[in-house]
Amino acid sequence: MINTNSKIANEFLNDLGNFKNDIKPFNNISVQDVNDKFVILKNEETGKSSNYSKSDLAESITFKLDLGIFNEQEVTKENAQSKFSELCTLLV
Repeated sequence: MINTNSKIANEFLNDLGNFKNDIKPFNNISVQDVNDKFVILKNEETGKSSNYSKSDLAESITFKLDLGIFNEQEVTKENAQSKFSELCTLLV
């Protein structure tokens, strides 16, 4: 059985992929794609793409959700930009 926070984390990543065209680059990083295995981000300056394990990111988000330090609000067109910047904090 998938725990609720794990489901929320996976939906969060999928939703970012759904709104990728509405998200402006954050620190020159943009969402290129989200698939079953990877979140693919692109450095707008260099054009280089980086693959991040979707399961690893979901695990990090789940951990922060369990601690209550990650906003579980659903990703919408209106808040996709701020949700993307929230994801970027996990990559530092």
